[in-house]
Amino acid sequence: MLKTLTALLLLTPAAAQAFTKCDLTDIGGPGAAIVEEASNPVVSGTFAYAAFAQDKKVQVLVAQNGGATQQALQTVSDQSQPVSNVRLAAAGKYLYVTWLQGPRRTSHLFVAANKNHGQAGSWGKPVDLGEVRHSLQQISADGNNVHIAYVRTDGHTGVVSSSNNGHAFTPAVDLGDGDGEVVVASLGEDVYVAWEFGRQSDLPSVDFAVSHDGGAHFTVKNISDNGTRHAHEPILSLNLKTGRLSLVWREDLPQIAVYLQSNDHGNTWSEPLTIDDESRQVMVQDADDKVYISYLKDYTIDSSKDWQVQIAISSDSGKTFPEIHNLSGPTGISTIVGDNQRPVPWAGGGQIRVTGIAVDGARIWSGRGGKMNANPVYLGPGELAAPQGNVALWQEPEGVVTYAYCHQ
Repeated sequence: MLKTLTALLLLTPAAAQAFTKCDLTDIGGPGAAIVEEASNPVVSGTFAYAAFAQDKKVQVLVAQNGGATQQALQTVSDQSQPVSNVRLAAAGKYLYVTWLQGPRRTSHLFVAANKNHGQAGSWGKPVDLGEVRHSLQQISADGNNVHIAYVRTDGHTGVVSSSNNGHAFTPAVDLGDGDGEVVVASLGEDVYVAWEFGRQSDLPSVDFAVSHDGGAHFTVKNISDNGTRHAHEPILSLNLKTGRLSLVWREDLPQIAVYLQSNDHGNTWSEPLTIDDESRQVMVQDADDKVYISYLKDYTIDSSKDWQVQIAISSDSGKTFPEIHNLSGPTGISTIVGDNQRPVPWAGGGQIRVTGIAVDGARIWSGRGGKMNANPVYLGPGELAAPQGNVALWQEPEGVVTYAYCHQ
């Protein structure tokens, strides 16, 4: 079903390239599912891709012309066991889909590769990478390289890598003990993985692993533990032009959003910088000289919590963040449920997008050159929203997955 929604009442002059409307299509459900922390949809060149799980199937949408022209849905996998955690990555003409298949306690990790912009008839056979713990896996692709980070059945963090577009993967590399919240980024021979460690200990922290040989060998170190810090939920963003690596996490004593960066391929890190207090659900995008950090901030309205969408903007390559904007104002959200309300940014080609959730549903903000338009386009009821390029995806009530193509 195709719907068109226009921007909410203007509050300030629209920024250049700001969206004023979105064309919406329900592509899955009822009973379909997507997962948190972006990686769906993805854009590569003029192609946009989205995916979801439904009825033990993995289904993929391909759209051309920047996401405007949708093709027929494709079923990549249709097996006898439940499917979950469908995630995407794309590099050049290659599209990769990874998912978990099997019961909730332990599942098998699968990946499938398409060699021609997601076109039908160009899918390789899904590869079973073995049994894993049912926790959110992450995938990164660049050039001919693909890397998938996940939680092993023994609770350790694992990585598998391919240097030939997913045709074959290396044996898993064990990075050591962890508690999930795994993230991965890559560029050429450099592969970066971060995860949460010691969640139930007195000092929960973030471990980081770096490989300079395409994922064959890693050096692992703890990058957050200073004897008092409580760090959770790392998120990575890799600047593909400069190689700068940006990382955020949240802390709970006190409850703050924290940023740090590496300019030497993950070998050393800047001193952690506090972005804001009373903050959770932190995300980051590093693009050109701009760094964008989105998060939820706890406000009090009539003695009740109200989690509101914020964005912090750095125009000096992440050294300072003098601009913090409250994008949403009151949301009516008093309780955060998992990552369902997490605001998600995307930046590229000088443009910035942010999706956020209020009690009545999802919105998308847009801007250019570090300037955000104050006027979001309301997408519809639901949560788990994420943008990339000119498209967005979110999950409406009853498991309806909706795709948006946004434009002026």
